[in-house]
Amino acid sequence: MRLLDIGERVIAYFTEQSFLVALSIVIDFAILDKSYVLGFFLSYKLNFIKGAMNVFTTQQGLLDLLILYSVSLIYYSLESLTNLGIGATIFHKRLVFKYPIESTSKYKLIFGRNLIKAFFLAEFINFAFVLAFRKFLQTAYDRAANLVVSGTDSDERRFQGTPFLWSSIIMYYSTFGLFLILYLFIFPVTPTPRGSGSSAFDPYTFFNEIFSNNLSLDLYQYVLGGFTLFVGTFVNLFNSNSLETVVLSSLITGSMTISTLKYILPQFIPETMGYVFGISVSMMIADLILGYFQSALRTEKISYFNHKSGRQIKEAITFLGISVVLLVIGAVIETWVG
Repeated sequence: MRLLDIGERVIAYFTEQSFLVALSIVIDFAILDKSYVLGFFLSYKLNFIKGAMNVFTTQQGLLDLLILYSVSLIYYSLESLTNLGIGATIFHKRLVFKYPIESTSKYKLIFGRNLIKAFFLAEFINFAFVLAFRKFLQTAYDRAANLVVSGTDSDERRFQGTPFLWSSIIMYYSTFGLFLILYLFIFPVTPTPRGSGSSAFDPYTFFNEIFSNNLSLDLYQYVLGGFTLFVGTFVNLFNSNSLETVVLSSLITGSMTISTLKYILPQFIPETMGYVFGISVSMMIADLILGYFQSALRTEKISYFNHKSGRQIKEAITFLGISVVLLVIGAVIETWVG
């Protein structure tokens, strides 16, 4: 049995939370016609403190948190019962009791674990105890319940970055899809009228502007977010996906539906997959930082970390190259269709 690395556990949790947060935002709008959680992601660059305070100090914000907690608790409870979930499937994450225990007690202890895990602030505090219980990388609750988190040996994978690529695919497209549903059907945005167009068109200038904007989003908001242990990428993902789906849904519901299909969808796959590979790089950077920290914390042989990181760095560079190439292809297609 191999203990699941800290980095993999963090990324698995962020991936699950990205889907759960987006789903809870959709439910917020369906029930309450607004969401202070989404408001935080949209306004954090302008006023981080106010955006966070609105979530934690207002009745609306507390209701949003209650919905998020309920959705998360249902998800983690189902995952525990079926052993099917994002973390369990991608990282082969399993909960293992160190000592034999009765089935009834198992379910009670695992449900207690889910009660904590469903609220991100409680889970953050709980997870911090890995620093103290470093031998088995246990959280405070896992230590008390004699639980450990296991996974498959990373050396068994042909590619180190495969789980991170799958995680970023789920993270990006699930949030994008849920926000698109939100702005199309639950909280429709103002349709965009047909524009008059312009006769002046410089392909090179147009390409350069598109590629520069996309590359800036990819590198500075997604890739470099890995150095903040993925928190920066996570927040920027919600910000950018919300804004992009607002624009897309306004075009679809307006008088430009056919134009949207013709001029936006052709570059959608290469452009968004470019972002997906960028998010994967961010995950790998965060995993490398946490992997080094884990090795130092547990006084493991540096050779183990060097072996893993050497392969992962090469794949991260490859992923970054693929990301840039896909963004170039997307910009070329968008320039070509005009």
